[in-house]
Amino acid sequence: MDAITQTTSKFKVIIAGKVRDENWERYEEIITVLNIKDRIIPVIRHITDEERDYLFSISLAIILPYTRIYQSGVLLMAMSFPKAVIASDLSPNAEIITSEENGLLFQSENTLELAQKINLLINNPTLSNTLSAVALKSIENRFNPAAIGKQFSDLLH
Repeated sequence: MDAITQTTSKFKVIIAGKVRDENWERYEEIITVLNIKDRIIPVIRHITDEERDYLFSISLAIILPYTRIYQSGVLLMAMSFPKAVIASDLSPNAEIITSEENGLLFQSENTLELAQKINLLINNPTLSNTLSAVALKSIENRFNPAAIGKQFSDLLH
């Protein structure tokens, strides 16, 4: 959330989904201390598929500031929607995103770099559109069930 205070662009952030291992009150306190309540739209609960699709549709980008992750269904979903993605450079994200080609990566926990990537995307609609289009092609080429099936079939023959 510190990255929001370091941006120069005007935008709102939708934080959606269930909070795992912690409670939302901790984050509400941080939001209050940082004085960014007017920039945050919390939707802290289970998100249905229909709500997810709506939230994706109204968003310029999906930001995934994970500090640890094993795999991200949200990343693949966002790219296939298609939406521009800004994600931390953890290896599961970096295996899918080639920075500035099909998404943007930032050094995990580096709030200044995240803020710079947010500003870059917000201030450059052409970049956002390009990243979204290339992200979709990446998903279609690498994670399409038919393509995976063909690769598996080729492997067996």
